[in-house]
Amino acid sequence: MYSNDIIQALEKRIGFGSDEGISISIDNDLKEGTSGRTFPYFHQLATIPNLYFTTREIDMSKADFEAFLNQLLKDSVLSSLTAVLHQSVDYIDAYDYDNIIDDKISIFDDVIGYTLAITAIEKMISSPRKNDDERNISLSYSQLKMELEGVRSDAGHIVSQGLNRKLQDAIRKARLIIFPNPVIVTSAKIW
Repeated sequence: MYSNDIIQALEKRIGFGSDEGISISIDNDLKEGTSGRTFPYFHQLATIPNLYFTTREIDMSKADFEAFLNQLLKDSVLSSLTAVLHQSVDYIDAYDYDNIIDDKISIFDDVIGYTLAITAIEKMISSPRKNDDERNISLSYSQLKMELEGVRSDAGHIVSQGLNRKLQDAIRKARLIIFPNPVIVTSAKIW
């Protein structure tokens, strides 16, 4: 298992970036992460303005919007921990993973970043908001779906990786670092 301190440390790793384009000013703790990375790095649509314009409440207060962003972060971190640790066949529930996560905390950045980017695009697809201030939310469903799933040629070859594929690759890489594959020799007996 892991502690709340680890969860909080992971929540602070990546920031949301600039809050230009909305009427409220977001705290720097949410805009800047301890890793120096922001969510628009993982996808250009995962920005504060795009998230602000997908919320159900029009002209959401600063406190409510920051609570919304904090919940997105927490959900992304918990989802990432579940994907990397809990869904691995090597995960042991009674083992304390705090030291391993703390030593290799940066391996979770890509998993958390792509998880939140996917959530941002899903919010754009399902947003009930329709107004003149929206940005990129008016992109067609098929374009947003393509961002998630990627593009394949008629022969089935990957032309462009979608966020879902990038997330799966990040999960696989993180698992290999936390749970290295043991060397297994499989061969016929030679004597």
